[in-house]
Amino acid sequence: MVTTGVNIFIDDVKLNPKDVNGNPVEAFIYNGTTYLPVRAISEALNVAVFWDGKTRSVYLGKHDTDVPSIMLYDLDYFTTSDKYAFRKEKSVTDNLGNTL
Repeated sequence: MVTTGVNIFIDDVKLNPKDVNGNPVEAFIYNGTTYLPVRAISEALNVAVFWDGKTRSVYLGKHDTDVPSIMLYDLDYFTTSDKYAFRKEKSVTDNLGNTL
């Protein structure tokens, strides 16, 4: 049996969880276990979320790995106004709303 209508509060502030596209998502209870939307929780806590498809693992916050990775702030971002001219972006916003 699935029970919906579960409210999530972080530091006494109600969270209205949304997916990556801004659509509302629900927490729910199934067979006595409460399921929460991981991305919405990570954004509310202001921590990164990382999915490792090989191990089917979700990491919230810091994640040590021997797999090479790069942080968004280590990259340069470019836009183009036509197909031959590139302009370096001065700031970029990540999935947590942080301006890089």
